[in-house]
Amino acid sequence: EPVTIPCGHSYCMECIRGYWRKCELKAEYSCPQCRRAFSPRPALYKNTILAEIVEKVKRTSIQDA
Repeated sequence: EPVTIPCGHSYCMECIRGYWRKCELKAEYSCPQCRRAFSPRPALYKNTILAEIVEKVKRTSIQDA
């Protein structure tokens, strides 16, 4: 499930959660791309547009198979 973080970058939810789990000891979270820091850990919001694109690609891939 694609999510967007406060800096505007989008990641798969499990990927960003895994990345941030490594940051929990420092209690300082950042964007893997732009390195913007967040404290406390920000909420994750579903990127609905990207989610729709992913679903369309999945359906197209299944039809082509």
